[in-house]
Amino acid sequence: MLKGTNIYLRPIEPADIDLLYQWENDPENWAISQSLIPFSRHTLSEYVLAEHDLVKDGQFRYMICAADMRPIGTLDLFEFNPIHSRCGIGILIAREEDRRKNFASDALRTAIEFGWETLNLKQWWCTILKSNEASISLFEKIGFVKCGEKVAWLNHGGKWINLLDYQLIRE
Repeated sequence: MLKGTNIYLRPIEPADIDLLYQWENDPENWAISQSLIPFSRHTLSEYVLAEHDLVKDGQFRYMICAADMRPIGTLDLFEFNPIHSRCGIGILIAREEDRRKNFASDALRTAIEFGWETLNLKQWWCTILKSNEASISLFEKIGFVKCGEKVAWLNHGGKWINLLDYQLIRE
């Protein structure tokens, strides 16, 4: 478990299946995850019960828990590349009432520090919907810099969406 100031990051557990089922099947989250159909409980159960290893799989999902250990979201590491010392990162604070309480910035800082110190990363990267002002503000506050834009990259409900690319590079 990784401890931040006001959060804990822990691996997913079987007890998280119902929450993940709810969060993954929320159409509000489908644009960035590029989901087209809901996940079955069985599919999520198999994912949660499988062994996960960042180095072997190139990805790892943490549950973000508040100080009282209540799960409030997920933090995903993906496309981990130890040769080029980089990793993608994504975050979800699921419920509106848990947003804007510094949980997301605490979780990101905790994961980033883990990446610098333990994984020996040179850089982090993320992709953000251009319309997601809260996420843009969050990542920029952490130090991520916009490095590109993919125009009309996603078709979500008949509407074309631009994506912004960000990087955080350790000098």
